[in-house]
Amino acid sequence: RYDGLLVHGDSRIVPLEASWPLEAALRPLVVETGYVSDGRSAHGPGGGDGDILVSGGGSAASLPLYREALEAARSLDHRRWRVLVGSGVGEDEFRALQREAPGHVAVERGRSDFPALLAAC
Repeated sequence: RYDGLLVHGDSRIVPLEASWPLEAALRPLVVETGYVSDGRSAHGPGGGDGDILVSGGGSAASLPLYREALEAARSLDHRRWRVLVGSGVGEDEFRALQREAPGHVAVERGRSDFPALLAAC
């Protein structure tokens, strides 16, 4: 019932199938948009030098990723971690992630300086 499926990514870097099982019937509908950016530079202030950055997009579908990241952070405690949680994750779930995070992990909502943070990691 759809004419196309827009995918914010580039299969030359990471194929969609690496994170989402794609049925063969959907393959002809996929249109890759590239990576979406607001055009701001990925350089400049923003901190994050050497941090481990975890971002799963805006929806609650990323909750398992965030939980796994918190678990991994427990055994990699010599680096600072940032887990950026999208607005699609409810406040209760967001606060639970913050409570579960070890001391060296910052659990924050998405940040406007995300490109700079990513470049610094």
